[in-house]
Amino acid sequence: MLWSGGALLFLVISVTLISILRMPETIYQKVVVGDFSPTIAATGRVSALKPKLVLTGVAGRLTSINVLAGQEVTEGQLIAVLENPQLEQDLEESELMLLKSENAYEKTEIEQELLTIGYQKKLRLAAQDLRILELKSQSNNKLLEKNIISRLDYQIANIRYKQAQEDLIHAKHELKLHQNIQAKVLQSALNGVLLSQKKLRRSQKRYAALSVVAPSSGTILELTDSLEIGESLNPGDLLLTLFDSKSLLVSMRLPPKKSQQIAIGNTVDVNIDKLTYRAEIIAIDQQVNQGTVTALAQFAQQAMSGLQPNLDVQVRIYMDPKSNVLKLPKLDWYQGPGTYTVSKEVNNDELIEIKVGLADTIYAEIDSGLLAGDMVSITTLKAK
Repeated sequence: MLWSGGALLFLVISVTLISILRMPETIYQKVVVGDFSPTIAATGRVSALKPKLVLTGVAGRLTSINVLAGQEVTEGQLIAVLENPQLEQDLEESELMLLKSENAYEKTEIEQELLTIGYQKKLRLAAQDLRILELKSQSNNKLLEKNIISRLDYQIANIRYKQAQEDLIHAKHELKLHQNIQAKVLQSALNGVLLSQKKLRRSQKRYAALSVVAPSSGTILELTDSLEIGESLNPGDLLLTLFDSKSLLVSMRLPPKKSQQIAIGNTVDVNIDKLTYRAEIIAIDQQVNQGTVTALAQFAQQAMSGLQPNLDVQVRIYMDPKSNVLKLPKLDWYQGPGTYTVSKEVNNDELIEIKVGLADTIYAEIDSGLLAGDMVSITTLKAK
């Protein structure tokens, strides 16, 4: 079949138009200079700095669990209750023993006080007798000189005076000996009271441990899966794990190059279920582990609903802002820091290499290869 001249011309024009229509539209963007607040997107995981394990303190049968996973509790709040008849009996016996020992001490104290009164009275009487005989002895000396009394009577009076002296010394010795014995007897009775008090405190502590309470305020992370009402538990069995919302951290794993660009104090946004929490970097471990570096950030606000340990999260790290930075709108071409090829408007057919750095929410930083005011083809901008 032969084509006429008009038909052939129409075909050429049609193919040309189709080719033109199919050519991608060239989009140019201008390299500008301005302020720049770079960010790094990464993944992280929320963890508790020091989760507390709530354990049973005594053996007993579990009669109730008063909390649920995820529930916030205050210090001293009742968590679970155990039952142990032996501990109840020990408490009653300890209370009775203390009552008996206190009564015994009071009885001993009264008995010793009565003995003390008796010995003190005996000492006073001995002192009075000695004083009377001492005056009489002085009088007898004068009476003997005047021959009013016989020497025999004088000697008998002296013997009574010396006996009174001995009686006084003996009374003092008895009182002192009693005081020493009294101190030991009272201390022995007091030791019985103290021992009973110690045993009662121990019994009270063990009995109180049947009511398991929160050691501090926080949130219940998880209950032990195997717990069942009526189950017999031993001392040290795990009931639940409790964490303090103020101790929550988010750990982030970053490539070594990115980790060198962040610093302690940088702000971090943590996104969980469409909620954003603010945190701050507190530590950076520059040791490379499995090709990444770990950074830790602490939340700057108390935990709210949806924020708890063991959650995988998306984070964005905000680095220190810069000024007078070459930058280019990142659009869809940006794939992270690295080398890219692009053509300028003045020479659209020639591809040049440029170095691109970090990005913020709108712009990517141009490290080299372009100047302020350059118009570049976003259509040809590709990562190398």
